[in-house]
Amino acid sequence: MAEGDRTLRILQTLSYSTGVIIAWAFLPESRLFVFPVLAAGVISGVVLPHAFRRVSATGKE
Repeated sequence: MAEGDRTLRILQTLSYSTGVIIAWAFLPESRLFVFPVLAAGVISGVVLPHAFRRVSATGKE
């Protein structure tokens, strides 16, 4: 279980940092900067933990 938690944290960090980098690179002076950051937050905070719980509940890794 500890390895799964570590993998989840790494994927959450990568997901969020990718959203920030995309927002910074492509939308630096726009109000649309917020949307990729919010999407990355939802992905890393909601979708990834849900997917990891589902995988660990079924026993497939």
